[in-house]
Amino acid sequence: MKADIEGKMADIRQRLGIEPAAGEPAPKKARRKKLRLSAEGRANIVAALKKRWAERRKAEQRANLARSGKPSRIGRQTSKTGGR
Repeated sequence: MKADIEGKMADIRQRLGIEPAAGEPAPKKARRKKLRLSAEGRANIVAALKKRWAERRKAEQRANLARSGKPSRIGRQTSKTGGR
């Protein structure tokens, strides 16, 4: 009974084009082409990020200046000897 139902379902799938016939190989899925970013596009993204972070640092400096009344150093701080 179960084998009969499965056989009929396979026949219906074959007619609908869902499943290949028993003797035919299964069609391979088309592989999606990998999207690549051009050097110009990558440079545009880098420039936009640098601009965004520069604006953020400037806003933080303004906020610190308004809070304390004196400019603050934001970013990487070095030792008194100039080393890292």
